[in-house]
Order: sequence, then C-alpha cells, then structure tokens
Amino acid sequence: MNLQTEKLNILQTILNTNDESLIMDIKTLVGNSRTYRAVT
Repeated sequence: MNLQTEKLNILQTILNTNDESLIMDIKTLVGNSRTYRAVT
C-alpha cells in the first residue's frame, strides 16, 4: 500500500467514526495546529 492510499484510508476512518474520544483528540490536534501557526 502506498502512502497516498494509507492517508486516504486514515481520513476515511476519521470521517466515518462515531468514537467521541477520537473526535475530541482530532479537534484538539487541529486547534493546537491552528494556534501554533498563528503564533509562529
């Protein structure tokens, strides 16, 4: 499996999840990423 396919599979898993813990972790990660970019 190539890297692009692996990324797509991960993205599909995230988009189709009902796992609230995973959703909250992703929201935190995205929020931290936005904050980091705003600071630098």
